Amino acid sequence: MKIDINIKKQQLDAIITSLKHERPDMWFTEIIEKVYFHLFADVMKKLLKKQIDKADDFSGKPFKLSLKYPDAAALYNELDKVISDHDYRINACRTIKMQIHEKLA
Repeated sequence: MKIDINIKKQQLDAIITSLKHERPDMWFTEIIEKVYFHLFADVMKKLLKKQIDKADDFSGKPFKLSLKYPDAAALYNELDKVISDHDYRINACRTIKMQIHEKLA
């Protein structure tokens, strides 16, 4: 199952900046923690690749970002941790988090 969210370039930049500082703990003891770490790493690669693809887009129009259900769930959990930071980043993270929550339900 794929989850599509609409996101602007500025929101993507804010989310990536926030998530760079909020990485899952690399000291894991359980297999599930290893799985989550690698899942989140794949999500970050996808976001960074999309950021590069949209680097020359100055239109400000939202674009579609497709995520697999587990990827969307991992992003949702990490965005939940980020919401205590700067104003615009909080707003961008909340907006995308709400979109993901609607699609996950």
